[in-house]
Amino acid sequence: MTTPHRLRFSTLTLVWLLTTTFAHADGGTLQLSEQQGPYRIAVFTSPQPLRAGWIDLSVLVQDARTGDPLQDVNVRLVLTGPDGVERTLTASRAAATNQLFQAVRYELPLSGTWQVRVLLNGSRGPAEATFTMAAAAALPRWTELSFWIALPLIVVVLFVLHQWVLRAGQTVRRSST
Repeated sequence: MTTPHRLRFSTLTLVWLLTTTFAHADGGTLQLSEQQGPYRIAVFTSPQPLRAGWIDLSVLVQDARTGDPLQDVNVRLVLTGPDGVERTLTASRAAATNQLFQAVRYELPLSGTWQVRVLLNGSRGPAEATFTMAAAAALPRWTELSFWIALPLIVVVLFVLHQWVLRAGQTVRRSST
């Protein structure tokens, strides 16, 4: 591989590495998966690791016998924080990116251990499941903005690499003539 090709490959690899660290995908950490009565309940949380601040709670409710996702179930989540205060949230399909799930976005005000009750009410009757989740301390505000802070630097680095590749290509052509 010639030097300009190596530089192009290195530049593309660098761009790929920089952009993939900022990619966010659906899903999260499985916090609960259990059968309660006629339901199979799975609860996912993100981000990973879970921290105080904005979180996503996604709930998948399936028929316990067939595994088919159930659309006719109302989902409420009751979060009890380390301060002992109960917070009731209603999950919805509108808040979920995957329509098989019901989700809610919530800003956790505190770090620590949270007790979560999942309350279901559907045509097959009510059900309840519980789990605990640990939330670390919130990250400083600047970390949320780190991509935007670094973006001008990334553009400058890419420009410098591009110029370097162009000059290396001109040097190779001059030496071959």
